[in-house]
Amino acid sequence: LEFDPDKGRQMLKEAGWDGARVLKMNVPLGNKAREQSADMIVQNLDKVGVKVQIATHDFPTHMVNARSGNFDLLLMGMPGFVDPNMEQQYQTKAQNNFMRYSSAESDKLLAAGTAEPDPAKRKGIYHKLQQIWNADVPLITLYSPQDFLAVSKRVKVGEPKTFGMFYNLHEWDVE
Repeated sequence: LEFDPDKGRQMLKEAGWDGARVLKMNVPLGNKAREQSADMIVQNLDKVGVKVQIATHDFPTHMVNARSGNFDLLLMGMPGFVDPNMEQQYQTKAQNNFMRYSSAESDKLLAAGTAEPDPAKRKGIYHKLQQIWNADVPLITLYSPQDFLAVSKRVKVGEPKTFGMFYNLHEWDVE
């Protein structure tokens, strides 16, 4: 997508956006990449006429605000999953559905995807979910960091893992 501030301002005008309104964006403290992302988001939104005030919080407070809906915009990391099941983020009443997304069709497909044992059929179900979410845009994915993992050959227990690198760190041993 191309960043076109003029088109953005025009679209907001057509939608009846109140340019005097100030949005609050909640950002967790302690993650420099997210804090820097927040600054860039504010700058880009300002270019299209959307005013945003950043509110930073420690992570426990950030989570309380996320779950209670105490935000206009929420900057949040999401863990990657091996399984494509995203019920905890997209199901209507899920605990981590911070955006309050609700879609009967999405809920039905999420349940079907979870229950379906055949990988080929699951792929079709999750493809349909992607189409729904791409149309509804319940959240915007900003980036996915490139992780680089390495472990010394002296480590006898422990190895790089795509997910949960330090899952069993207490069991690691070094020669």
